[in-house]
Amino acid sequence: MFEFILKFGTLLLVCTFQAAAVHGTKEPGDSDLLDWLQENGGVVNGVEVGKANGDSPRGLIATRTLHVGEVVLAVPVHCALNLGRNMSAAQAAPLLLREKHRENSRLREYLESLPLEGDLHTQETLLDSEVALLQSPILRELVERRRAHTHEMWMRTTDGGLPADFFSGAAVPLQEFRWATAIVHSRWLPGKKDGEDIRMLVPGVDMANHDGASPQNLRLHDGMYELVIESTVRMGQEVRMDYGSHIRNDQAAMRFGFLLPGEPPALFEVDRPQVAALYNSVQTKTQAADSLLQVLRDQPTTALDDVTLLQRRFEAAAGLRLITATNMARKRALANEIALLGGELDAAFRPPCLSGVCGDGVNRLLNSEDVENTEARNVAPHTYSSCWIPKLCNIYI
Repeated sequence: MFEFILKFGTLLLVCTFQAAAVHGTKEPGDSDLLDWLQENGGVVNGVEVGKANGDSPRGLIATRTLHVGEVVLAVPVHCALNLGRNMSAAQAAPLLLREKHRENSRLREYLESLPLEGDLHTQETLLDSEVALLQSPILRELVERRRAHTHEMWMRTTDGGLPADFFSGAAVPLQEFRWATAIVHSRWLPGKKDGEDIRMLVPGVDMANHDGASPQNLRLHDGMYELVIESTVRMGQEVRMDYGSHIRNDQAAMRFGFLLPGEPPALFEVDRPQVAALYNSVQTKTQAADSLLQVLRDQPTTALDDVTLLQRRFEAAAGLRLITATNMARKRALANEIALLGGELDAAFRPPCLSGVCGDGVNRLLNSEDVENTEARNVAPHTYSSCWIPKLCNIYI
């Protein structure tokens, strides 16, 4: 269940969850994957596939309290799918599709555990009309380039680039190829073969969802991928992994199909280059703040507009909801970065005679029930003790 909270002019999308069941919520077939791993030499210790609650995605759930140092999953390398080295996700996708269409694939249980085409919402599987709604021109262009590359690889694959029987005689439509590319891109893990770095799809391990604060450790040891507990996990909780502390919301949404928890969100990766070099001095920080303010002004919708859109789309396609939520997160990230810069510049330029003026005006505006300044509704509700940048104050009051 989602709640929309508009507080002091800033929109927060808050997920409320039911209490986790002791052993999570399971779906038919969830146990087949782990049973198959054990039958093929793997180790499953204190975890099962399921949902911690009805709202969460499928993941690895602790069936008892897990302690530091325990290996909860050990997956033999021969159960993984080797995707080769130095290949893009679209170039590696045919390897997954070959197994999918092979009548007696050794990976059948793994393939059946993967999300269906209609349940996967990433940059590869979104509709063109959904991608067009991304409000960052840079992000939209990056996504379109990746989709074009996927389309090119599909054309090569279906136009004689592979042996006729590579997919066991099955036709592979573009949407299925996009699905396979999305699976590969969102799930591959690093591996080694003959001393060289390769990429692998590792059944079971790739069921672990992301948590940037989770220290669980994945290691390759004696021909096994081992998932090791590094902090206590209580019964009924998820065993999660850190996909990378560098991940930001634009990357998480487009590659994995989710937004990172926590407020305020960090500045999107696509917005960093234009201001990263400007953080060295007071003067250049002013330029950075001005640049971000202009980006915020140029957004085609306000935060309140996005709330309305998301409410309307709550029962609509998941891709539309993801795009709308991504646009919302970007606005909050921009506003927060402006606020952080404002605090630093405020400390450098604090005219005693103006102390408190701008801050009071901001609070009066943001607590008003009839805010009409659409630019103000896009900016975070941080109080400044002086008008360090007139343009910022003009947006607020």
